[in-house]
Amino acid sequence: MGVTHGANFSTGIVIGAPIADRWFPYVGFGAGVMFGGYPTPKMPCDSTMGTCPEKFADDLQYLHARVGIGFGFGATRRQMIALDVGGWYGTHTESWNDTENQIAHVSKTITMPMAGLSYFYAIH
Repeated sequence: MGVTHGANFSTGIVIGAPIADRWFPYVGFGAGVMFGGYPTPKMPCDSTMGTCPEKFADDLQYLHARVGIGFGFGATRRQMIALDVGGWYGTHTESWNDTENQIAHVSKTITMPMAGLSYFYAIH
């Protein structure tokens, strides 16, 4: 949570197994939603219009998947550097009050690749 004018909720699972005492391949998957509800500044429009279009909500519902490999280091292998790749697939929807003050919803399918580098420390 904490994005400007909204929130982000995501859940998922990561499954992996150590190999040769230091390497940790893994896969992960999950789902999430991001949303915001806010008055936006009015877009520039023709002065002859009675009202201008105004966006009042924005959301993204998505599935995510990843695959990666981690390398454990330190005497107890409690520290790990990991590199992964994956992607997001979902629907982005914007809600607008149009020029006649009617609600319009605009949706599109999105696909976004992602890559990450992370550091983990196990406290067990």
